[in-house]
Amino acid sequence: MQIAIVENENTKLVDVLKSSLNDANDLKFSVAFLKLSGLSMLKSNIENILKNKGKVEFLVGLDFRTTDPDSLFELKKLQEFYTGMKLFCFSEPNKNNFFHFPS
Repeated sequence: MQIAIVENENTKLVDVLKSSLNDANDLKFSVAFLKLSGLSMLKSNIENILKNKGKVEFLVGLDFRTTDPDSLFELKKLQEFYTGMKLFCFSEPNKNNFFHFPS
């Protein structure tokens, strides 16, 4: 496992992610909010993993209605086409928590 601290000034997070995904065969994303614009930057890398019989899993938060519905539709399309794709959505009903739990 590689750990990198990315400040997004000299090194961009999307570049680090793309580079890491080139050699990946098992990918797990866990995000509080997902936007189609961000997903689109990584979609070809994700599809390459799936085409090579890899596994991709997304856990996406839905609270505050910040997640872009189009991003979920895009992941759902991938799930219908590739058996290695899994999508889970998380929402905390009737609570003030949103995906990140207090310590």
